[in-house]
Amino acid sequence: MYVKNAFSSPVEKLFLLTANTTAKGDKRSPSLPFRRAAALMNITPHKFNGNDLSFLSGSPRSAASHLRNISSSADRKAATDAVAVHIPLVAQLSEISTTPEDDHIEPALVKRILKDKLCVSPSSLEKYVRCPFNYFANYWLSLREKKYGRFSANHFGSFIHYIMENIVKFAIPDDGELRVPSDEEIREEMRRIVAEYIDKLVTDSSYNTKRMEYLYDKLQRLSILIVENTLSEFKDSDFRPVFFEYGIGRGGETANAVDITLSNGASIMLTGSVDRVDVWKKDGKVYVRILDYKSGKKEFSLDDVACGINMQMLLYLFAICREPGNAFRYATGLENDGLPVPSGVVYLSSHMVKQTLNDYSVSNEEILDNAKQSISRSGIILNDESVLRAMSHSASKEILLGVENKNGEYVGKALMASDEFTSLFNQIYSTLAEIGERIYSGRADTQPMYPIKSDPCAYCGYKQICRKNDFGRRR
Repeated sequence: MYVKNAFSSPVEKLFLLTANTTAKGDKRSPSLPFRRAAALMNITPHKFNGNDLSFLSGSPRSAASHLRNISSSADRKAATDAVAVHIPLVAQLSEISTTPEDDHIEPALVKRILKDKLCVSPSSLEKYVRCPFNYFANYWLSLREKKYGRFSANHFGSFIHYIMENIVKFAIPDDGELRVPSDEEIREEMRRIVAEYIDKLVTDSSYNTKRMEYLYDKLQRLSILIVENTLSEFKDSDFRPVFFEYGIGRGGETANAVDITLSNGASIMLTGSVDRVDVWKKDGKVYVRILDYKSGKKEFSLDDVACGINMQMLLYLFAICREPGNAFRYATGLENDGLPVPSGVVYLSSHMVKQTLNDYSVSNEEILDNAKQSISRSGIILNDESVLRAMSHSASKEILLGVENKNGEYVGKALMASDEFTSLFNQIYSTLAEIGERIYSGRADTQPMYPIKSDPCAYCGYKQICRKNDFGRRR
């Protein structure tokens, strides 16, 4: 049907184009309609490269697109002038400016679409900071890749979240008392949880192949290391988890959202959820530490926060400590007029590197010990001696994010005083207000809002439509 429609639509000419290679450079064969048309018409396909525009001149827009991808400005101008003699529209199309500074939406249109309140997650705002155009394409135009119910590498993060939530609940029941399961109990519970997760994710039995069974087993063995690491922390700590996937600004019994009023009268309301909320109670105070599970390597940096990156966890901590919600007050016994004390933000990373063996004499225990070293924590914690002792009775550097007890004094870059937490919250509030102002002003640039260390284009899914360089071409 598509071939019939395409071949019967032209009024004067029909151009059939095919590529000799894929985007990765692999050889490919022309499609069946292309080959049959060439055979029926006894035509030898013309091969063109570089500045050969003779077979593109029938389509001014295609010609202009090709011209823009010529790297040499002199060659581009010469080719444009040559073809423009026959088709003046090509020169006009080739002069259209697509600089990042010109990418914007009329503020009146933005206000009409968003109304007076924009509900967003901190991760979506981070997308805006990295690339406003990416944010626009993702959240406004909904140009997203279709997802399928298959277990692949991008499901690993969700897998770890599911495992950790259920195994921690298994080890620490609702009464908050730690029960230390035996190794066999942990493995049996892990098998049950993994099977439950796979059944929910993969409903088609055709995907339950030997390869997938191997992947499930590998992830299960990896998860056991993370579980054992977490349970050993609880043995050394007074902090206990009270919530998993605790909602922020989602109504009901969740913590209230961070609501920021902008200069045009509109507001931005941040919502989301926290992977795990740990608390410790002493002298009528409730100290809060929130934790985020990361399946890759994660190093927290306050420099990133100043650039609008990695604000998510701090915002969640801010929301909980400002207006924790009725469910939190009930679960922790917090008085109605009391507020929790911000005590830390922790990223638990489970990035497992490959183990290279020089010989076969290395024992399984040594391999496991090396693998355990890949589990790391980063973030910030409150510089309060009683809180630090409650987090780790043994003053473990691993649990305390690299902080050490030297001659009775705790030292380390992860430490943050109470007033520094307040200053940091104020800084984040100002950054969020600035991001909100830019969104409502219609800025949709193809460059980061602030200077950032990482390449925002590295894993972008919108390169084909990006206007950063000429028609998606990357320099």
